[in-house]
Amino acid sequence: MSILSTLSYFASPTDLWETMMRREGWATWQEIGDDITARFGPEHETTFASAMERHFASERHRMVFAPGVNYDAQPALSAIPAPLFLDVIEDALARGSYWREIEEASAEINRLFEHRRVFYRVSGETRLVEWNGDRPAHEVVIRPALDALGDARLAGARAEFEAALAHLRKGTSKDFEDAIEEAAKSVESAMKVLAAEHGVPLTGKETARPLFDLLAKAGVLIAEADQAVLGPSRIRNAHGGHGSGPTPRQIPLDLAEFACRSSASALGFLAAALP
Repeated sequence: MSILSTLSYFASPTDLWETMMRREGWATWQEIGDDITARFGPEHETTFASAMERHFASERHRMVFAPGVNYDAQPALSAIPAPLFLDVIEDALARGSYWREIEEASAEINRLFEHRRVFYRVSGETRLVEWNGDRPAHEVVIRPALDALGDARLAGARAEFEAALAHLRKGTSKDFEDAIEEAAKSVESAMKVLAAEHGVPLTGKETARPLFDLLAKAGVLIAEADQAVLGPSRIRNAHGGHGSGPTPRQIPLDLAEFACRSSASALGFLAAALP
C-alpha cells in the first residue's frame, strides 16, 4: 500500500491537494513552480514540472470525469518536494477521529519510510513527522543526546538542538543552513553551562574555541576532544555563520544532517561532564 493510499482513509487526494493549494496561497501552476524554485531549488521545480507534463499528456484523451474529483491532485501530491508531502501527511493524520485508525496509519507510514530508507518518522506522541536520520544513528546518537539534554540546566541547548532538527524537517536550503547554525549554537550553550557549573570564569564573549580551551585548561574536558566538540562550529563558520552575499547558499541535506549528528555526539559528551 502506498502512503497516499493510507492517507485516503482520512481525506481524498483532491481534498489534500486543494487544502495545500489554499494553505500555500497557490493559484496557478506557474506560482507553484516559482515557489518550489525559491524554497527548494530549480532542480526540484524541474522534477515537479516534468512529472506534471507527463500527467497532462496522459490526461488529454480522458473521456470520463467523476464529479468532485481533481484528477491533477494525486500526480501533484506525488511530485511535490518531500517536505511539502510531509505537510500533507500531517494534515491527513490531523483529520483522523479514531485513535486506533491514526495509530495504524502512522505505523504503516513509518514502515514504508523505513523500507524506502526515508529518514523521517511520524511521532507517536504528536502525530507530526520528524527528522530521525537512519534508525541506528537515531538510536545511538540523536536519542541519547535528547535524553541528556533533559537536564534542566541544559534547557537552552536543548531548545537550540530541537530547533536544528525542526529545520531539517522543513527541508529548504535555508533551513539546512539554519540547522547547522542552531546545532553549533547548542554545543556552545552546553559548554557555557559546563563552565558555569564548574566555576570556570567567562567574559561572556567567548566563541566555541576559547570556550573549549578554557574548559580544557580547567581540567573539565580533555584537550584531545577538541575536534569532536568543535566540529559543529567549524561547519557553521564555513557554511552557516556568515552572510552569503548576493548568491544564496545551496546547503546539501547530508551536510546539515552531519552537523546535527556531530552536535548530538558532542552534546552527549558535554552533558556527561556536568557535576
